[in-house]
Amino acid sequence: MSWDQAVIGTLIALALIGLGGCLLLPSKLPSKLLLLLSPTFRVLYAGHLLLLGFMLAYAQFYLENPAQSLADLSDAANNRGEKTVFTPEDLAFAARWGAFWLAFMLFFISFLCLALWDVLSKAKKCFEVKNHPFGIPTK
Repeated sequence: MSWDQAVIGTLIALALIGLGGCLLLPSKLPSKLLLLLSPTFRVLYAGHLLLLGFMLAYAQFYLENPAQSLADLSDAANNRGEKTVFTPEDLAFAARWGAFWLAFMLFFISFLCLALWDVLSKAKKCFEVKNHPFGIPTK
């Protein structure tokens, strides 16, 4: 893993953790943002962001270097025209690495679905109001 990947990955993890922590402290949020987020959704967003941030930091510091060494080993064997032979420990690590990133993507997709659900529920409430906020006449 190169330095730019390490720095950018660490910055993204810190941003996710910081944003998740900020959502848990409502006194630090602007009042207009507090009106948009219900307390339940705010806690769910914060939990997802904190989990994703810590998962990304864990991957950055503990998983990427061994995964990169396995990829380099495979590339070197392919360049020599040989078939790569992995040990059972290497295969177990590769399975754990793949399962980790699958879990990460599932949590990320669940975060996106939660945000979509929040937006759609707010849009539904917006169109149910008799005095539409944009001045559009309704029933």
